[in-house]
This record gives sequence, C-alpha cells and structure tokens, in this order.
Amino acid sequence: MATNTTNVNGETYAHHHVAIVFSPNAGPRQGQQFTWKTFGNFDFSRKRKSKHQKGNNPNPNAVIRGQPEPEWSGEASALEADSFEDWDPTWGSHTFTISVTVRMPGHPSVPRTFKNATIDDDSFSSKSDDGAMVKMGGIATEILRKGINPIVDPTLSSGGGVG
Repeated sequence: MATNTTNVNGETYAHHHVAIVFSPNAGPRQGQQFTWKTFGNFDFSRKRKSKHQKGNNPNPNAVIRGQPEPEWSGEASALEADSFEDWDPTWGSHTFTISVTVRMPGHPSVPRTFKNATIDDDSFSSKSDDGAMVKMGGIATEILRKGINPIVDPTLSSGGGVG
C-alpha cells in the first residue's frame, strides 16, 4: 500500500492508501491474488473517441459516442516485479482482473476494477532518485467504478452499447 498526501476539493488529506491487486483469469495462479506493495504512478484512461455528426448546417447535428478503449499503466520496484514474475511465470499469456482501491480516513473507499486487463508493456528503468523500477501497462475491456461502468449503458439489450 502506498501512502501519500492528497488534495480533494481544496482539503488536504495527509494519508491515502492505494491497494493494487492482480488476479489472473487463467494460468497456474488463476483466481489467486498478488498484492503489490511498491506499485506507484498508477494511471488509467478510458480513451473513448467521440465525433461530430455533420450535415448541411454549419453546426454539428449531433455527437456520436465512440466505443471506449481502456488503458492502464504504472510502475513497481524491479525486485517486486521479479517476485511477481516468479509468482506467475505465464503472466504474458493471459488476462487479469486488476483491483485498485483508494482509501482515505473519514471517507468511503473507492474501488476500481479493470476487467480482462493485459500486461503488454514491460520495461525497465533505473534512476538514482527512485531506484530500479519496472514500467507496466496494457489494455482492459472495461473499467468499473464501484461495480459500474460509467460509459456503457446497461439498459441496452446488447450490453455493449454506449450512452
């Protein structure tokens, strides 16, 4: 768990905790959990592209919402990344469920779940100020916040539409 200072709506919180857990969807460790202790700089993006529908009017007629393309990235200590690779030596051949939970004293926890996440980027970096780090990243099929995908409209019968 990483501890940091956070500013939320103008208030500074001295401690927030981020727990990051990888759980393989296949392979020898399927369903088990690897909890990262040194994972830092975790970033994600839903990367949905929207377009204007144009007609014979100078202004757009409508906005067409594109399909989301979720991505994630982060870095961990090289030693812990090595432990992860020993724990799941087949990590590059299957997807994961990644759980990221942010906790702040006095506030409810905020869980995010990355479904069918891949690990596509695995690069090493060594800097004198932050030690040896391994950068990782990949894509996911969806990112849920408190179990809800804010981009997909669950009322659509196909389940894959966007609102």
